[in-house]
Amino acid sequence: RKLHAPDLAAADDTRLLKGAPIYLVPDQISMVIGPTGCGKSTGLCTLARDYAGRGTPVMLVRFRQSSDDTRTTATTKKADDKTHQNGADDKTHPNGAVDELARLATFVYQQIGYPERHALVMPLLRAVSNWKGVELSLPVEASRLETALGLLIDVACDLGAARMAAAAADEKKAAAADEKKAAAAAPELPLLIFDEVQDLATNSRLAAVGGTHILRSLGTALVAAAVDKPRISAVVAGSSSRVGNALVIKGNRYSPVVVRDPEPDDVKAALAARGYTPDEADRMLRLCGPRLRLLAWPLKGAQPPTVTKFEAVTWAMADASIWEARRGFLAAGWSGKEFCALMDRVETAHAGGARVKDDETLAGVELSSALYTDEYTSLWFQSNLHRQVWQAARHEHTGVDSA
Repeated sequence: RKLHAPDLAAADDTRLLKGAPIYLVPDQISMVIGPTGCGKSTGLCTLARDYAGRGTPVMLVRFRQSSDDTRTTATTKKADDKTHQNGADDKTHPNGAVDELARLATFVYQQIGYPERHALVMPLLRAVSNWKGVELSLPVEASRLETALGLLIDVACDLGAARMAAAAADEKKAAAADEKKAAAAAPELPLLIFDEVQDLATNSRLAAVGGTHILRSLGTALVAAAVDKPRISAVVAGSSSRVGNALVIKGNRYSPVVVRDPEPDDVKAALAARGYTPDEADRMLRLCGPRLRLLAWPLKGAQPPTVTKFEAVTWAMADASIWEARRGFLAAGWSGKEFCALMDRVETAHAGGARVKDDETLAGVELSSALYTDEYTSLWFQSNLHRQVWQAARHEHTGVDSA
């Protein structure tokens, strides 16, 4: 068995600035969290390249659902008022979610070299699985993805066991030859990285067709393979601490790794290298801070935009993100008034007031397009830009002026 080497150059689509390295904790699952677009995926690609460069088997599986390019996101016209009020969204149709699960399953099978024909015919019928005594009927594609992830972990475990056995044999051989040399370091275990995993549970379309069950199954398998009897190293990453709850990984079985935004001066230097003046760089940072994904267009676009155009497009993108969060809130059965009250409380927290907890009352509410849950389960705006947009556009949601 083997893992096919991932195309890390292609996967690292945000290699803009050198971020802080991500360090793993032995015999625990490393849970990498941070606001959307802060550089988690960039750091994970760097980590994977480091492992691959040392000859260690590594696989990066990314569950990202769509492009976050500000140019395409912001040009999507805001839905009409009726859609906003009802929380309706064409993307909630289950067919697209089922297709997404099928695509992810095919990718995983390809990485472990499993014959695609077998992968297609294995789950011919709808699978029935159990979780805490509750019977769940999963679409074929969901069962196929669950099986693919299980096989991926099995392959990695086999490789890890083989590496440990080879190291033990070498140590025994050296002892038999009475060689007096320093003991060899334990072999580096195969590394599995799962990025943006929270989408399987927080995206209502994917959750409805089995995504939540798949995440729980993945969490159980990773605990067995990386913690209870370590044969692999495992990293799961997401844009909030909700990922731990979705995977049902508790206690000392995981170690949180928080990724922060790059230093503002480093971002300014990168913008200067793209031809922007210091004043223009300052304007961009005042708008959205050093958030890499928001700055992706000026930092890596083939034709960097003018500052004025960047400000307009990025503002529209953040505005659309807040409306998306509102729709998720309404779809979960909450009112528009309650949505505004929550956003106001988060704004107060930013201003130094009491923190807002992402507790069980918000379970099942998808807010990640606008809000971020930190390692202490406190809610914050995804970026300074989102906070500014809420302050300016609050009256559109409440029907009254924000003053």
